Amino acid sequence: MFWCFKQPRPSDAIAIVELLVHMDCEGCKRRIRKAISKLEGVDSMDIDMDKQKVTVTGYVNQRQV
Repeated sequence: MFWCFKQPRPSDAIAIVELLVHMDCEGCKRRIRKAISKLEGVDSMDIDMDKQKVTVTGYVNQRQV
């Protein structure tokens, strides 16, 4: 019996993912930036502390972000 596991691959289209994230300090911002930068396919990210919003752009799976 053989098992086949497919590796998730980045999306074929550019996605823009916006997340509302509670951030209190620069340490929170740094952790979020570090975690998102490890994801495959991320082209750019914008972290807005005032609006508590993170925007990720790139060839990413929206569920992974």
